[in-house]
Amino acid sequence: SGDTGVLVGKPLPGIELKIIEHSEKPLKSFADAREVAASRTSGEIVVRAKNVSPEYLHRPDANLKGKIPDTGGGGWHRMGDLGYLDDQG
Repeated sequence: SGDTGVLVGKPLPGIELKIIEHSEKPLKSFADAREVAASRTSGEIVVRAKNVSPEYLHRPDANLKGKIPDTGGGGWHRMGDLGYLDDQG
């Protein structure tokens, strides 16, 4: 049926992608994010990779909204889109 969205494929090699519960609030740590538990559960798309900038230059407001620091170092970028992972990733 047409209500499942648009298939956009799998993440490219080297890009880690997760789906977290959607929130309009800034997240001060990825430990504050709640990853969705099951496939086909919609949420906010976040990514991290070596080629994803850790912060916006001179944009603390954008960093609060668009970046999530990770306790293990680095951080996650909030894509601003909702989606889900199917059984094939």
